Amino acid sequence: MNKDDQILDLLERLRRTLGANAFQVVDHWPADRTAIGIASMENKQVLAYLRPHGERYDIELELPPDASDEYPYQPAGSFEQVSFEELVEIVVDHLGVNNTNNQSQLDPPP
Repeated sequence: MNKDDQILDLLERLRRTLGANAFQVVDHWPADRTAIGIASMENKQVLAYLRPHGERYDIELELPPDASDEYPYQPAGSFEQVSFEELVEIVVDHLGVNNTNNQSQLDPPP
């Protein structure tokens, strides 16, 4: 995967916090080294597009399209400049992650 170190660090931190099988990486944007998509293990169209900005993150959420929709996805929310803790809550809720791996404290940054 040809991604910026911030993306690789974010993915590793999310895996440590949520568990190795909490999400799948879906990279619809291979030329963009500064962003990545993660999706539900059950449905790749339930997606969170993540872009780090230092210790803050922007998130775009997507859902599968309605049958009558001409677009390939439905926008499901947008968040700017959220903390890692907020990012985890948004990802858990959107992807339907069973967050049993998450202790009472989130992993600190590496």
